[in-house]
Amino acid sequence: MKEFYEQIIEDFNNKESFNNVFNKLDFSHNPTFILYLPRVGSTFLQQILLCTAKIGYISNLTAAFWNKPEIGSSLHSKFFNDSFISNFNSSYGNTVGIFEPHEWGFFWRKWLDIPSNEIYYNPESKINWDKLRSKLIVIEKILNKPLFFKTPYANNYFKEIDSYIVKSNVIFLFRDPYSICNSILKARKNKYNSLSVFFSSKPKDHSLVIKISNPIEQVIAQVFYIYNDLLELRSSLMRNSYITIKYEDIITKFDSTIKKILNFTDNNYEKYLKNKDLLPIFDNRNEVNFFDDKYKKEFNYFFQKYFKDFNYENL
Repeated sequence: MKEFYEQIIEDFNNKESFNNVFNKLDFSHNPTFILYLPRVGSTFLQQILLCTAKIGYISNLTAAFWNKPEIGSSLHSKFFNDSFISNFNSSYGNTVGIFEPHEWGFFWRKWLDIPSNEIYYNPESKINWDKLRSKLIVIEKILNKPLFFKTPYANNYFKEIDSYIVKSNVIFLFRDPYSICNSILKARKNKYNSLSVFFSSKPKDHSLVIKISNPIEQVIAQVFYIYNDLLELRSSLMRNSYITIKYEDIITKFDSTIKKILNFTDNNYEKYLKNKDLLPIFDNRNEVNFFDDKYKKEFNYFFQKYFKDFNYENL
């Protein structure tokens, strides 16, 4: 009996029957989405999980065929080996290597009707949820594993995804907000040579931050409002549909944290125990230098302004 991905490749080559295998399919598993803030190690976590769990994820190979994901995911399935170990390299969420993970921005912007990579929520989106649902079902069948997505667009569209596509599970990934704000400002400085150029994802209501002219305050507000969006979303979900993971626990409680995720995603420990000794020792990137000491007093002032009543330890 042919694997589903083999049938896809054959049908694509024949073209005439390409759509025949897509009829009357449904999800076999609930997908899992990582919902996260910028600079929390989300790519890093996904790289760990693709080495330790059986998940259907979007690789650079799959993402290259963003407008024909049936082909990209079929090629991924044909050539991917479960013994693959990530190189754990990334730069601002971008990875190098055909089986390294990808956020799949072109695909999500197309199907969520988002006109620009500078926009993370379009209140006027005209989304064909049925067609998007069908696309994701086919990808799940081709990969033959529960789907696992890491995309910043899901932060702002998760309620619709959960309602119109399929009930989904969530891994909320958090990090100390002081470290996040520092890391974003460092990224602005290193990537753009300017603190004034906006970097990474935005809260659902971008007007809350875009009107702020001071770049230090803007970054801190960016993190504050994304945190608010995610915590509000978390409070609306059934308790058994999500887990909360902190970046710091991945570093200091690696074994128990990864096992917690494996349990949540219905993975056994077989792949983890087989590959865990092949994983490198990970550094705690919270212990990094402040982005620029001359701004520290100003930074602390605005951080206290927004996060005065925020208790990270109790999240």
